[in-house]
Amino acid sequence: MNPSVSTSTLTYHKSILDGVEIKRCRQTYQSYKPHVHNELSIGYIEEGSTQVDLERETIPFRTGDGIVIPPLTSHCCSPTDIRQWQFVMLYIEPRYYESSVRFDQVMKLCGDPLRQVTDFIRLLETEEDQDILESRLIELLVELGEPLTGDTYPSDEGRQAERIMEIRDWLVHRYQENWTLEMLEDTFGLNRFTIIRQFKRRFHTTPRAFQLQLKVAASKKLLAEGVEPFEIMERVGFYDQAHFIREFKKMNGVTPKGYLQSR
Repeated sequence: MNPSVSTSTLTYHKSILDGVEIKRCRQTYQSYKPHVHNELSIGYIEEGSTQVDLERETIPFRTGDGIVIPPLTSHCCSPTDIRQWQFVMLYIEPRYYESSVRFDQVMKLCGDPLRQVTDFIRLLETEEDQDILESRLIELLVELGEPLTGDTYPSDEGRQAERIMEIRDWLVHRYQENWTLEMLEDTFGLNRFTIIRQFKRRFHTTPRAFQLQLKVAASKKLLAEGVEPFEIMERVGFYDQAHFIREFKKMNGVTPKGYLQSR
């Protein structure tokens, strides 16, 4: 294995979320000795394959696999071929989740959980709204982590269900507005992890995604009524044209222009 590959790169950079760091590695030969991270590690392999050696087992990973490594878990990676080795990793401080979910073991990710990881990493590198990023991060942690024992009490289930319905109704009537998870916590008396978990359990989507669905539905109605796209963006709260077009197409299969042309 040649340690001096001319095209090798290794970069760390902070995101706009305090306590979240991104690492990108390509064809870089490191000292792959057992080590730990203080943070939760979540990432995926973009190219190549490796063996991840843990205390009691070895897990193979290949191109397209995602990985979750809990904090302070001793591990080491042994890439099969350093010339074909590329990955991206997030390091997330435990304070984001330790009061509500836990991560006890190394996990291999595929399917929808992996898609959520890759989508979040792309968003983290492009989105400038910190509230949106924090909301999406917590949604991701809720999806991947396990609830703490006692996170939900039977005596609270009725109250929580009632509050979740109130949150839904609040979003329906105020979908144009900007809000934060902290605002929902203060208004409805539930912590953010419970809000996201219980909302998704009840409605099969998250509060932020539901708000976006409402925006797109309202946009479609306004387009049909002849309202100009730029006015629609202002009315429903899309922050730019590209965002409006992208989300409209995701949910309707055509762009706003294509929708108007098909009528």
